[in-house]
Amino acid sequence: MVTPPHLDTSGIQRRRGPFTDIDDFLDAVNDAQKGDEIILANGSYDVSSSNDTKISGRKGTAAEPIIVRAQEVGAAILEGLAGYKFGNCKFLTWYGFKHLHRDIISFEGGNNNRFARCEVKLVNPDDNQVKTNWLRISNCKAMKVDHCFFHHKENRGNFCNVAFDSDNKLKEAPLFEYNYFLHQDLGLHVPPEKYGDAGGEAVKMGDSSQSRTYFRAIFRYNLLEQCNGDGETITNKSSGNIYYNNSLVNNNGTLTLRHGDSTAVLGNYFEDCGLRVGGADNLIANNHFTRNSNASSARRPLVIMNGDKERPDEQGGFMECVINNDIILNTFANGDGDAKQIVHWGWSTKSKKPTGNRFRGNIIMAQHGKLLEFANGATASGNTISDNIGFVTGDADFGHLSTSMATRIDPLLTLEDDNSNDGIFRLKRDSAARNKFTGTPFSSLTNVDIFGVTRSENTDAGCCQFSLGSTRPRKRITLADVGPKAMTDLGNSPPWNPKSED
Repeated sequence: MVTPPHLDTSGIQRRRGPFTDIDDFLDAVNDAQKGDEIILANGSYDVSSSNDTKISGRKGTAAEPIIVRAQEVGAAILEGLAGYKFGNCKFLTWYGFKHLHRDIISFEGGNNNRFARCEVKLVNPDDNQVKTNWLRISNCKAMKVDHCFFHHKENRGNFCNVAFDSDNKLKEAPLFEYNYFLHQDLGLHVPPEKYGDAGGEAVKMGDSSQSRTYFRAIFRYNLLEQCNGDGETITNKSSGNIYYNNSLVNNNGTLTLRHGDSTAVLGNYFEDCGLRVGGADNLIANNHFTRNSNASSARRPLVIMNGDKERPDEQGGFMECVINNDIILNTFANGDGDAKQIVHWGWSTKSKKPTGNRFRGNIIMAQHGKLLEFANGATASGNTISDNIGFVTGDADFGHLSTSMATRIDPLLTLEDDNSNDGIFRLKRDSAARNKFTGTPFSSLTNVDIFGVTRSENTDAGCCQFSLGSTRPRKRITLADVGPKAMTDLGNSPPWNPKSED
């Protein structure tokens, strides 16, 4: 039997199956011992709620894991009423299944489990206000979710919902990579006046009650398209996380740092959706924003929030003030997108205004709207806004982006330097953005650009350091990189050390 991709079976001591009877298969899973590989044969299986799909206490080890998998990726189809709930399992891999059933999938407690190369399209309730989180991870340390396809959700709740009651150490963090999230569609099925609070985020990384908890989650190399279930496509409600090299395309919402501190958003591609920032000590660098046309002011390319608390000591659903953030080396090439503001600084009427932030080395250009607008009493005072490049065409204007904040010159961006057609604007050889900074003043925060190219010698403005290299180790994430059959391997993401966990 051919070993599936990216599945290490070197520690397997006993192979069981392929089972053609679902009850026999579930019996084997519930009796799994370390070193077991349990295989379900290709086919469709209707599993009622009476079947034993609550799998508890199955414990492999790093050397001898438990692997439960489909005979072929995507060819063992699980249908019916039952969900799959894993309680206090360890070193267990669930691999290659197609989930088309009604109840949810959950991992509660335990550690070092993996949910991989699965397709998840659960049955939507008749009432779209019924809340279901299709994959729920609760206090499961070192959980890995990779190469999965979550799609077409019409009811309240999330594709993936993550919760921890206490801080994670570095090696205890959850990892999401190479997943494809498509059509979180609750926003299409609720009245327009309720859309912004619809409760249908694609990914929810924590809850308001966990805002001060350091998840240390790593969310990288994922693609999110047409996730329109909530104004927050991804909602970050915890601390110490990193979002690296993801593509968010045509989502009527934003990656939102809603609660919590010390989260990094690095090297991501945003097309017709944006980033909303709250909290302290975050790093926003090397990101690319383009063609944003969202109507709501909360979903502009970059939204900096006003808040009602400064570095709160307690957990809670506060709108935390934006303090001590580094927003550096990003490219806003909005082209013909018609967003009214490219950078909307001071969203919401809360009393605490952004302060102590550094907005430097960014490129902002557009044909429509204002490049920077301060709103609701927020100003540049107390922040460093300098060394940027701004350029307008069409009916766009600079707004509040003064000449002391940005050089007003065409940065000479191009899509045509290497025929990659990846949608990322690079610098032409004679761009004024080249060598914007002497040396590498941001190296303690980030020393590579959106492609992983080292920013050596003199640092260019924007997300892309000029390079004549014909190949680049990173790129925009596309459909070819994600989902159950993908084989892309982009290696590790940059280390991210949260500023404080006190």
